[in-house]
Amino acid sequence: MKFLDVKTDFAFKKVFGSEGSKDILLSFLNSLVLFAGGEVIEDLTIVDPYQIPLIKGMKDTYVDVKAKLSTGTTVIIEMQILNVQGMEQRILYNAAKAYFTQLVQGERYHLLNPVIALTITDFIMFAEMKEYKSTFRLTEKNYLIDYNGDIELIFIELPKFNKTEVELSDITDKWIYFTVTSVPASATADDLLSPIVKAYDAYNNLKTDYTGTITFSSSNGNPSLPTPYTFTVGAGNDNGSHTFTSGVQLKLVSSGSTISVADGAASGISSSVAITPGAISYFTVTSVPASATADDLLS
Repeated sequence: MKFLDVKTDFAFKKVFGSEGSKDILLSFLNSLVLFAGGEVIEDLTIVDPYQIPLIKGMKDTYVDVKAKLSTGTTVIIEMQILNVQGMEQRILYNAAKAYFTQLVQGERYHLLNPVIALTITDFIMFAEMKEYKSTFRLTEKNYLIDYNGDIELIFIELPKFNKTEVELSDITDKWIYFTVTSVPASATADDLLSPIVKAYDAYNNLKTDYTGTITFSSSNGNPSLPTPYTFTVGAGNDNGSHTFTSGVQLKLVSSGSTISVADGAASGISSSVAITPGAISYFTVTSVPASATADDLLS
């Protein structure tokens, strides 16, 4: 069973940056049409995402996934869940570092190859733009002439992508939809969650003939969970995927709670959900003694 949010650090690197991910990463990058002329990326090599500092004292940096295209272009990819302070500067720093560390002492500048920094965010960065994909380059501000296009910043803002599964029209839509989960990063103790559980085989194929019975558990200390559920097959049935509409409530405040499913042979776990208090329900009055005199001031 797989019940894992691809936006999490582990899952993102596993899907796009591990050995064997080459074809997946090629499909994903080509779906985004990274190049103005619509060129297709024919080949790439997934490389170590650790950006080695060439100067003593320079800051060490990591990116989630780093790939070298057959054209020489370097693509660095990061998945950002939170809009932390300094994030925009970090993205620019990583792109610039990937650019200038291509050369060693004595090499000519014309040997530098372009760098594309692709950042996928689970929050809105540019509220003034409606499109979920945006591209930034060094441009002359009056005549809008590109400087040379060697450093390009591309952003995918997931909250702006609001198509349903039946509205997906092309491979780009399908890839972006894949990164949107039904388990939120945060919720209140009042919220009813609607997780989707899908059964897969060992080769990542949806197991459409699965008829096992799954049970739920949670790391949250006070959850409300679905009863054991048996998958069904056939027209109009589960066929390997079931949505538990308003089926989960995590009632205990926590910085991160997970939801797990298992059938005795296989198991899966959700991404972490931060739980905050629900709506006000009652008050308590404490520190009042059992008896007092008329002169006493109580606190």
